[in-house]
Amino acid sequence: MAATHTQARYVLPAVLARFRGEFPNMKFHLLQGNPELVADYVVHGDATFGLATETLDAPPSLDTRPTYAWRHCLIVPPSHPLAALGRTPTLSELARERLITYTAQVAGRRGIDAAVEAAGMTPDVMREAIDSDVIKARVELGFGVGVIADGARDAERDRGLVRIDANGLFPEKTARIASRIGMPLLPFERRFVQMVREFRQGQAEG
Repeated sequence: MAATHTQARYVLPAVLARFRGEFPNMKFHLLQGNPELVADYVVHGDATFGLATETLDAPPSLDTRPTYAWRHCLIVPPSHPLAALGRTPTLSELARERLITYTAQVAGRRGIDAAVEAAGMTPDVMREAIDSDVIKARVELGFGVGVIADGARDAERDRGLVRIDANGLFPEKTARIASRIGMPLLPFERRFVQMVREFRQGQAEG
């Protein structure tokens, strides 16, 4: 399977642990890359499945299915003024900050830019990364306000950061899973797709 960093780091571990409980003898090979590379892996047969938010529905040879919906959140150091705000900042307030977020091809970045620009402002993106963990490290160093996928925040490991709800600021996104058109899926592969689609439900129940 092929996946972007956020999917590989924050989604697939929980899914694969559950999958292995049903199929203990199954072996996995994970390829990681940006959305375009993930799609290429599947198109060329290097991976059975690709998991990403962007790009997978572009190649005509791929059968792409929605999996789960997700949103962005903001992260700041505890000393940042937004941490004491007690509410979600407005887009106008956020536009005054230096943002650290994903590159244009990754994890809903185009939706972030579009939301800010629709409000008549230009986002001040100081730094970009394809890796949520790199964004978090830069925020911890005080370089700006992080905008990451909400699922990429680990409450235990990221105790040095304050999460701020961003619902209503940016559009909801949908992660997608893709396989090649015309390739019949075996029963265990269909079960894997089902588990990915149930990811958010499993998180809520956990």
